[in-house]
Amino acid sequence: MRFGGQRLTRTSCVSPKALYARPMALRQLYADAGSLIRRGQREALEAASAAAAHEDSSR
Repeated sequence: MRFGGQRLTRTSCVSPKALYARPMALRQLYADAGSLIRRGQREALEAASAAAAHEDSSR
């Protein structure tokens, strides 16, 4: 999966030491996840408003 020119890798298990040693990587992961969630919410809102507009115009 490519997102913003960076490769997101999914690891099944990350040791607490690895998370403690790389707080910036963890922060980047949360930032990427947050932007993906916000993008999904925005797309859902746009789809809902488009559907509502279509429903209004079809009457």
